Amino acid sequence: DALPIFMNSSTYHMSSIRRKEDSGVDVESRWRTHHDRRRMTAEMLRDTLLAVSGRLDLTMGGSLLSAQSHKIMSRSEIAEANATFATPRRTIYLPVIRSGLHNLLQTFDFPDPATSTGRRETTTVAPQALLLMNSELIKQTCQHLARRLLATDATDDSKRIEQAYELLLTRLVNREEVVQWQRFLDDYQQAEQRRKVSPKEARESAWQAMLRVLISSNDFIFID
Repeated sequence: DALPIFMNSSTYHMSSIRRKEDSGVDVESRWRTHHDRRRMTAEMLRDTLLAVSGRLDLTMGGSLLSAQSHKIMSRSEIAEANATFATPRRTIYLPVIRSGLHNLLQTFDFPDPATSTGRRETTTVAPQALLLMNSELIKQTCQHLARRLLATDATDDSKRIEQAYELLLTRLVNREEVVQWQRFLDDYQQAEQRRKVSPKEARESAWQAMLRVLISSNDFIFID
């Protein structure tokens, strides 16, 4: 018979990167010598996107839904309630409407609110990648974050690239990545200016494109 496992809260703070001394021991982490690498939940993902762009509203309490609880809502009322999804409040305060679930929540495996769910599934499907490239939330995140980085006191783009990596991927950037991204930013700005875009707009657009790639990466969306 399997023995019960009692875990301290520190177990949930563990990294999925295994220590050298644990090499070859507890490979499946049955005894919790390391954490499993896991993707951010939909709520964590939305809150993180708002946080890195400097827009997350940490106000506590209150309701964002104007309609009464348990009311059968019309299409126009659902549309009006969905407008609250644009708020920068934490995702825990968003209304959960059975017939009008937030697009990001629905795409990233938020449980069906019409049924009881004991365990949340994790899928990997094409719409998730498409949402990370094209959604309005991602667009706004990249716009605000690009302006945030360009407004820093960094002396050159290499420093800004370092800041972007530390903020989004929580790791240091290596020299090869810096060189590649500098080349990308230069090429993108030149292409934009050939389209008669102003230098300022071309620069912001190039940084938004770079940030969109980083946000779409596994390094951003998965927790080690």
